[in-house]
Amino acid sequence: MKRKVLSLLTAALCLVPFATGLFGMGESASAAEAAKVTVTLHKKKMDEFPTNPIPNNGEEDADWERFEGLPGVTFEPFDVTSDFYAKFDDELTGSETPAQYQAAMKNFMKTYQLPSGATSAASPDVTDSNGDVTFQLDRRAADGTYKVYYFEETIPSGIDAEKHQGHPVILVLPAVTEDGTVLDDIHLYPKNKMDGELKKELLDEDGNPIVTPAPDDYYSYEIGKKISYRAAFTIPSQIGEVVEKTVSGSKTKQTRYAKLSFEDQVSQKGVLFEGISKIVIGGQELKDAKLAEFMANFNADYKINDLPNYDKDKFAGFKLSAKLHNVTEKADPTKYAESAKTAAALAEYGGKTIEIYYAISFTKDTPVDQQIDNSFGVFMNRDGKDDNKVVDSDDLPPSVGTGGRKFVKHEENKDDKKLDGAEFAVTRVKDGKTQYLVQSADKKNTWTEYTNKSELSAATKFVSKNGGAVEVTGLEFGDYKLVETKAPNGFLLPDTPFNFTVSSGSYGATSIMPLPNVSNGGFLPSTGGAGIIAFLVVGLSLMGIAIFKYRRLQDQAI
Repeated sequence: MKRKVLSLLTAALCLVPFATGLFGMGESASAAEAAKVTVTLHKKKMDEFPTNPIPNNGEEDADWERFEGLPGVTFEPFDVTSDFYAKFDDELTGSETPAQYQAAMKNFMKTYQLPSGATSAASPDVTDSNGDVTFQLDRRAADGTYKVYYFEETIPSGIDAEKHQGHPVILVLPAVTEDGTVLDDIHLYPKNKMDGELKKELLDEDGNPIVTPAPDDYYSYEIGKKISYRAAFTIPSQIGEVVEKTVSGSKTKQTRYAKLSFEDQVSQKGVLFEGISKIVIGGQELKDAKLAEFMANFNADYKINDLPNYDKDKFAGFKLSAKLHNVTEKADPTKYAESAKTAAALAEYGGKTIEIYYAISFTKDTPVDQQIDNSFGVFMNRDGKDDNKVVDSDDLPPSVGTGGRKFVKHEENKDDKKLDGAEFAVTRVKDGKTQYLVQSADKKNTWTEYTNKSELSAATKFVSKNGGAVEVTGLEFGDYKLVETKAPNGFLLPDTPFNFTVSSGSYGATSIMPLPNVSNGGFLPSTGGAGIIAFLVVGLSLMGIAIFKYRRLQDQAI
């Protein structure tokens, strides 16, 4: 059987979603094994976000102790050995390397569900005041197979099951440390999935999240148009706590949280931050005095509803840092007092979701035809340790960007004869209306409806120069027309506009669009035709008169 062969390669202990695992060489340490293993589950409240997931290595880990235990949770272990391996065997080919086998098992454990009729391996038990519960379980089945256990979890009444939703705990024996030691005393740390995980969303014009991936690399926007976002995060439930500490044998106080900072930043320079439009906490928008009261507890890089100074060399975004400090009352009474005041003020928002609505816009300095992402992170320090979370790249909202097109003006049928001095207006048809483009000095776009070409005098003119080069930037994807309003000297205006499309990649050098012009022919004298006959008649008449007079003079002389 595939399982018999592969069990000689590896065994695993994995905890979903922290599928870090314990991998060993299986039977190599069997001589030292005990008949049973002691498994202790440490159920923790984790509404914070560690910088890096804390791995389950099967041993007690002090890093987990900073998280509070969740009492009253019922766990019941089920022996799922036969069902687990029967289903896992179907996922394998039998030729996996140890690394491939381990990866396959981790992925399988994420989707494995407790089968109906599974055998209970021990009586259900409840986590104590520290969130701990311990079971004594068989290590092997009668045929010598290592056991697999599924720990079913039941949240006690009075606790929001969705808010404290736990992930299934699956234990695949043996538990072997990196140095090959087989563990008889195993410690697992189930993580609670709290309600309101970190989110970042791109919003449409109606304020609804855009969840569909951009069909053309990124969603396009014109220069000057607001691009709206919503960032959400559940404020830690212990944000308002003050704890006692013993320093040098003396008791003192300190806020549990020494840092809470909301930070946002775009991935490209040359973007304008348009400001935060509103803050919503627990479904209620903070307004007027309530908003001022909340913001008084933060250091902000600008005032809410005010526009910060634009700097093309900086990345647009914002930073809201709570006035919390990593000091004790005795070490720095002033800073501690500010920290305690801030913690007390934020306590009413603990466990509630804060939503920050804000916008950016593109400027004349924004890179053209480049996707721009917008990250959001929450940076915290709890009990002296950093707990940070940044929106994962896979969970970022769709990218945004602005487009454009390059052109070259030249004489018709003579591509190498570039022409400067041609002027163009950009037009489009939207909602059945024909409009021309006006770009302000900072390239903010406005569109004006028109019916007659003479009205294009008010449109922004794009002029060919430096060898016939013309470019139009700051446009969203779509179809446009380039209407020539003035031809280069000595050339004729085209009868029809030039149609062009802006899309992802259209601004590149390989997409330069030619714009030919026909010469008006100049003003050299004409040759041939009826116009020369008059000159010939006059000339012949004068010659005839001259010959007649000459002969009379000759006759008189004789």
